[in-house]
Amino acid sequence: FINGVSVVHHPRSARLSLGVCPQFTAIDSQLTVREHLLVYGRLKGLYRGEELQSNVEKLMHATSLHMYADRLASKLSGGNQRKLSLAIALIGKLHVGSQ
Repeated sequence: FINGVSVVHHPRSARLSLGVCPQFTAIDSQLTVREHLLVYGRLKGLYRGEELQSNVEKLMHATSLHMYADRLASKLSGGNQRKLSLAIALIGKLHVGSQ
């Protein structure tokens, strides 16, 4: 069980309660900010389309990374790389209908 949800019977719901924010910057030098969030969102179990896109856009705005959406993550400042790590940890926590 994760957060009271069975990983056997409801693996997708259980996965949405997990997040990882490593102590070091775990970014791929060939991916943009948006691409990182799309990849991690899919790994987290978000469905392609509105659910994934909405989570990515909301997280980029919440972390002020929207202005760097199409920049290679390796070209971000150290602080913005940490913001990206935070966004990666939080992906899937936002609901499509939430503000």
